[in-house]
Amino acid sequence: MSNYWLGLDCGGSWLKAGLYDGAGREVAVQRLPLHALSPQPGWVERDMTELWQQCGSVINKLLTHTGVSGSPNPRSGHFRSG
Repeated sequence: MSNYWLGLDCGGSWLKAGLYDGAGREVAVQRLPLHALSPQPGWVERDMTELWQQCGSVINKLLTHTGVSGSPNPRSGHFRSG
């Protein structure tokens, strides 16, 4: 069984999920549009319940597209950019 890394990018317009092999090569990327709320001029908010559901959807879409399944490995990697 191969090991993969899953990355999520919650940007201004799109939510992207990327799958990478053990050498860091991109296997596939899927994305969904994000919806922003603007309750007042100059304000931008996100519905966190909707965002959480979209995270699950984009990950499911990615794994279905690639046929990758399995359980998480015991390692955890966290980073941020920007």
